Amino acid sequence: MAHRAYPTTFEERVAILQRASAGQSDPQIAATLHCSVWTIRKWRRIGQRQGRTGLAPPIARPPTGPLGSITPALRDAILNMRHSHPGWGADTVLAEFRTNPLWADYRLPSRARIAAFVGHAKLTRRYNRHTDLPEAVAVPEGRPHDICELDAQGALLVENLGKICLVNLIDTTSRFKVESYPCIGTTNPALETDQLVLRRAFLTTGLPCRL
Repeated sequence: MAHRAYPTTFEERVAILQRASAGQSDPQIAATLHCSVWTIRKWRRIGQRQGRTGLAPPIARPPTGPLGSITPALRDAILNMRHSHPGWGADTVLAEFRTNPLWADYRLPSRARIAAFVGHAKLTRRYNRHTDLPEAVAVPEGRPHDICELDAQGALLVENLGKICLVNLIDTTSRFKVESYPCIGTTNPALETDQLVLRRAFLTTGLPCRL
């Protein structure tokens, strides 16, 4: 259905309210009066809130502001599109109108005018402040097997065993876990346990440059 470029009359607005009160839907009324659904919805809501008085044309000069000279149906369509898609900017809204055959015969506003109209309607969102990205974690220098780190992990609760403590030997460059030895029933392994872990690791992978 092609949209018309002239506004609705007072009689048509009254007919919209009467048909809506009779139970007709917005698309049904739009098809009968050859108006857009957005126009029908607008005047139905005004009529339901304010009665026939709200449907009368204003006596003063027409409202000014961004897009004040274009057809009300197009303004309503922009507002509806913005409400339905809050993240769409003026470029996206204009692209949607250009690809929609319903608006092929209309003179579309520029991107700047759409942006001004959306801003005037207070439908814009504040941009998030720029924050610097976190710096990348520095890669340890050196080669694998240069430095190994011996550390006792915190106590772990294992079913049927109780608390255990893992003593780990890790290559600091490659992060390869050379040895992991469980100590059952203690959270503070003795020195002999550390010596056993080192001996097992050195027999398997050899001596590191530093410990």
